[in-house]
Amino acid sequence: MSRQMVGRSVVETLRVVHESPADVERVMGIIEKIASDSEAGVRGEMMEHLPHIVMVCNELGLPTWPSIVNHLLPIVVTTITDNDSQVRKTAQTALLVLMEQNLVGQQYVEEQLCPVIVNLTHFDEYVDYHPSIVALMSKMAPLLGSEVTEMMFVPRFTALCSHNGVAIRNTCATNFGDFCAVVSRQVTETQLLPRF
Repeated sequence: MSRQMVGRSVVETLRVVHESPADVERVMGIIEKIASDSEAGVRGEMMEHLPHIVMVCNELGLPTWPSIVNHLLPIVVTTITDNDSQVRKTAQTALLVLMEQNLVGQQYVEEQLCPVIVNLTHFDEYVDYHPSIVALMSKMAPLLGSEVTEMMFVPRFTALCSHNGVAIRNTCATNFGDFCAVVSRQVTETQLLPRF
């Protein structure tokens, strides 16, 4: 079996062993190992299957659901900064699918994911990632709603609108309307519009 196909077999394995918490924990360990594989294709394959894995875990009502969340969601957060652009994009898509399917709790998103995503735009070593992170923020905004977007993303988004990097400013301009569609009129008029 190809290493890239392991992601597919994890779903079936979980269906078989779901009644044994010890076996489920072992599968979670395998998922973590695969998600940090040295080969980008293997990491990408795992990210592609991760939303389905979480859906299956939820569907099966696994007794270790909190530990699954503790294993799987950190993998997505870590992989958002992967050095391979395709793996990063796949991880971002996986995160959005998990949010759209309500498989990530709002509290986890607000307390864990949003701060990590915003912090990624503060590090110079991730400056090449900033445009994709800004695009991710704009895709997350409708899923988060007005209040959370205003609190978590708008301050950093407005700062990035005047960033030195042209690519970052262009991405902000491209996603400007998406932010305006989510936030309140007052925030649009007082915080966003003055940036352009």
